[in-house]
Amino acid sequence: LRTALRHAIADRDEQEALSLVLSLAWFWQMRDLRAESRIWTKEATELGPDPFAGPTRPAPPLLQRCTDVPPPIGGELLEEARRQAHLCRFAYMDMEMTWWQSPEGQDRLRAITGTYRADLPQACRTPGNIWYFAVVMTGDMERLHELTDISVATCRELGYDWELALILQLRANLLANRSSWAATGITDADEAIELFTRLGDAWGVAEGLSARGEAHEKLGRFAEAGADYRRARELAEDMGAHSQSTILQVRLAQVLIEQGDTEVGERMLWEALEAGRGTANEARPIARMILASRLAGSDRTAEARAQLDLLREEFEGHEVSFFHSMTIGMEAMIDVTERCAQSALAKAVEAAALARDPLAAVIMPHLAGLQLITAARALVLRGRAGDAAVAARLIGAADAALPEGHIHSTMERTWWGEAKAEARAALGDAAYEREYAEGGGLSVGEATALL
Repeated sequence: LRTALRHAIADRDEQEALSLVLSLAWFWQMRDLRAESRIWTKEATELGPDPFAGPTRPAPPLLQRCTDVPPPIGGELLEEARRQAHLCRFAYMDMEMTWWQSPEGQDRLRAITGTYRADLPQACRTPGNIWYFAVVMTGDMERLHELTDISVATCRELGYDWELALILQLRANLLANRSSWAATGITDADEAIELFTRLGDAWGVAEGLSARGEAHEKLGRFAEAGADYRRARELAEDMGAHSQSTILQVRLAQVLIEQGDTEVGERMLWEALEAGRGTANEARPIARMILASRLAGSDRTAEARAQLDLLREEFEGHEVSFFHSMTIGMEAMIDVTERCAQSALAKAVEAAALARDPLAAVIMPHLAGLQLITAARALVLRGRAGDAAVAARLIGAADAALPEGHIHSTMERTWWGEAKAEARAALGDAAYEREYAEGGGLSVGEATALL
């Protein structure tokens, strides 16, 4: 297949290249072959016109897949093939956030969201459903919910069982990011797992179990989350999806740490880092971040800093604001632990600003609040006149910024509790309650401006 792709590109045979790329896209995703997919989608899309450049027009509904017939194809099917190949390329530019936030990048996102609708048959299928990630990058969760609801209804109306399972699994993943939505996410994941099981799609079952595990975890149901992650990991291993298996190992390790089985959880994180050596997938940065948090929380701050240094080296060149917010915020937390108030405050301010990225609202909606809590602890530690009062306001703003029904992790619960106790001790009960209430009326931006 690689030879066929090379020949198609060398011969400038756009249609053959599009057919191969669209046929391989799902396999590349399952095996996490990011570099390969990035190269071939770039080469294939450069053979023809850019369907999202210049004035765009809404895509018409197409019941036929672009790969249902061999090339040559024509008319609207060819136009759709070009759009879908560009969507595949878009999917592997997810780390280039600075470009996406530029005027050119924003124009591109608007072109994609202006071309597709949630009730299009091709938007229910892969890779057409990648258009949802253009909406994700805007951070508009309400619109995202509306669109996925429409796609679910469209799949049911058209009798698309596999596509329905896929959209339900996608929606479950989105809902799992917030405690108040997670129960609905479990319902979606249950139906997706049932459909994928009936259709004999082991990969789909694994993805559905993973989404359900995340929802259970968000609700603090760690035993249920662990069971789902274990089963999903077994399925991923059986299919040879080793990258996905490692990601699931990291998620299971985090659940074990939350349950108090810290020794086993920590060992699994080290094993995941070793297994992923020489590869580039999301398991490594997540494992390093969880490990850094665990090390810092058990007074091994030098080791925690070493993990953050390695994380920065491995993530060099990636432009994801919320991820940089996480790493800088973790450094600020370590500074607080080591009583380096001024350094902690400077880093917490930077981390809070980065956490306001729209993508963070989707993936980690509580991140901005966490950074404000770290800034509050740094202020109390510094101890200048007025610092404790500002700290109490930051705590109030942090609580107000949390998503409805948010359930703290063990680390967050400890960090929030210590921040509140320190500020209250510095101010006294009455003054603390007054400043805290005032902070509750501030946005994250307004609270950050106090610093």
